[in-house]
Amino acid sequence: MVRDALGVSEKVITDHQIASLGPFLTARNQVAHDLDIKAPEDPSWGPRYPRRITTGVGQCDLVHGVAGAFIDAVSDELGGPPPLGRPKRTRP
Repeated sequence: MVRDALGVSEKVITDHQIASLGPFLTARNQVAHDLDIKAPEDPSWGPRYPRRITTGVGQCDLVHGVAGAFIDAVSDELGGPPPLGRPKRTRP
């Protein structure tokens, strides 16, 4: 699992959080698959998958939250973000 490969603890990002991305990833895969293999004029386009805007927004918010948690956790593992401002110049 990516979480383990990055050294992120399950206490920071849980299996439940990762599993909750399933509906979003399924919808994304349906859209990407249809766009990859069918021309727009192809008469064999299958059924549409209607989704409420609020469902889509909620799923996107969830994905952004988990992605942000991954970024924060990996940053912590690497020692945190670099200091703000310009790097100091070293004189030869």
